[in-house]
Amino acid sequence: MTGGDGVTVLVTGSFSVPADNIRWLRANAPEIAAVELVVDRDQLCTRASAAGRAVGIVDAATPELPALAERFGTVAVGGILAVTANPADDHVVGLFARGVTGVVLTSSPAEELVTAIRGVASGHWFAPPRYLSALAETVVRNPRGPRARHLRELLTERELEVLLLLAAGRANQEIADALGISVTTVRSHVLSILRKLNVPNRTVAAICAYRSGLAGV
Repeated sequence: MTGGDGVTVLVTGSFSVPADNIRWLRANAPEIAAVELVVDRDQLCTRASAAGRAVGIVDAATPELPALAERFGTVAVGGILAVTANPADDHVVGLFARGVTGVVLTSSPAEELVTAIRGVASGHWFAPPRYLSALAETVVRNPRGPRARHLRELLTERELEVLLLLAAGRANQEIADALGISVTTVRSHVLSILRKLNVPNRTVAAICAYRSGLAGV
């Protein structure tokens, strides 16, 4: 596998990630073993198979995206990260129904791109925070079920408040304003939530909240 336990990022020729973002990934994400450009879907899957753990970055308009996502999943650990210029909620949510593991916008900063790569490489969904509410409408919720009870037992009352605001797509500053606490305290609560839920990022934490039924009721 390329780079030992690192993840190989494969960018298709049909979509160009800005060179500045690629340089930022190489400089700030040591777990990324390599960033490679590939010419088509066949080479994408061939290189993913050789790498073992990989994230394929593709244009959301890639033909036969569901078939590509399925094939990719059979040859490597990781998944497909789609990049789109269309910010509409139904479009972004629809990409997950087509088999991708993560979605970022063409305007997403490099920091968000690397967070997405980390999540997808671990097999977790990723979407920008603004889409969490719309994405969560695709899961079944039961606010009195075992998942809800587990979250109530696992998290403090304040952490639950932060989690529900996070699940609503609020940024740290918005959460701080809503709860009358500092942004630093919000960050501390978010890190504690991620650790207790054993999830890699805010997207997966929000999905946990919706699946439990506590969010969106």
